Amino acid sequence: MFSGVSVVIPCYNAQRSVQSCLESLSRFISSNDDEVIIVDDGSSDQTLAIASEYIKDKEKWQIIQNNINSGASVTRNNGAKTASKEIILFVDSDVIIVESFKSRLLDIFNEAEDIAGVQGIYDIHTPIDIFASKYKNLFYHYHHMLIAKREVEFTSTFFFAVRKKAFFKVGLFNETIKRASVEDGELGSDLVTQGNRIILEKSLRVQHLADYTFFTLMKRSFQNAAQKIRSILKKRKQLSVKYSQTEHPVNILIGIILGGCSLGALVLSLINKVFIWYFLFGVFAFFLASINQVYYVLKNKGLYFGIKYAAYLYCDLTVSFFGLIYGLVDLVYESIIRS
Repeated sequence: MFSGVSVVIPCYNAQRSVQSCLESLSRFISSNDDEVIIVDDGSSDQTLAIASEYIKDKEKWQIIQNNINSGASVTRNNGAKTASKEIILFVDSDVIIVESFKSRLLDIFNEAEDIAGVQGIYDIHTPIDIFASKYKNLFYHYHHMLIAKREVEFTSTFFFAVRKKAFFKVGLFNETIKRASVEDGELGSDLVTQGNRIILEKSLRVQHLADYTFFTLMKRSFQNAAQKIRSILKKRKQLSVKYSQTEHPVNILIGIILGGCSLGALVLSLINKVFIWYFLFGVFAFFLASINQVYYVLKNKGLYFGIKYAAYLYCDLTVSFFGLIYGLVDLVYESIIRS
């Protein structure tokens, strides 16, 4: 049995969301059994002041600060090193918790010793009234809901709990990854490789408060894809992961390839008009591969939202294709320079 949890919240320039995050968390944890560790990664806005004001009268809530801006991996690791409980719950500063979670969370860990992690999901709704944010929130929600099995092979640290012993045994988050991108995916691979189990619990939901624009969304997709291919090629044991049990199933990879190839065909059509047919075929194949996802959105959000979602999906996965290419070329160039 566990006495409580250590909640670790990494923060960097999160003044728009951190108070909402902390308020939502405070409704569902115990002042006697649980602790909250807020780790500020050198924020230049009012994040630290807002968090300090909120916790000033709260016991077992504390703030620690990185000496310099160090990235998400270092920030989460510093929080974990401060944690005193056997279960560490990582919660991003741009989410809000919508319902009670602790009892269900600890019950899962009590099922078996080899359950090292419990993964929550994004709720279908987000209070942010920006379409790019609504798109990305629903994109993640759909792919979490798509996973049929309870036992999964990924972690995503917007809401992820882990046994402290198992977490430290795999070496914590990879601190060479500075930007929040694939460090949590690597952690999931490391945990599973060492014989641990990760449970996806779809009743543990949070709402995402990230306020993307179209440009920042595409930039993030490009950067994440570039980092993902570098991560996989550097730590090839990730290739053994069953992607049907992750939030990045095969249909996403197919969509990325079709999106990138179809856009390439469109560019080539400026030289030879025959390529316009390859473009049209590529777009048709892209949406055929994505038909279940688009139908899910149409059913839940309506025609106008669904059409706009489909357009964003095409742009998102197409940009990811070029991110993968960039990451691959950059890794090859880096290898040549080192040799």
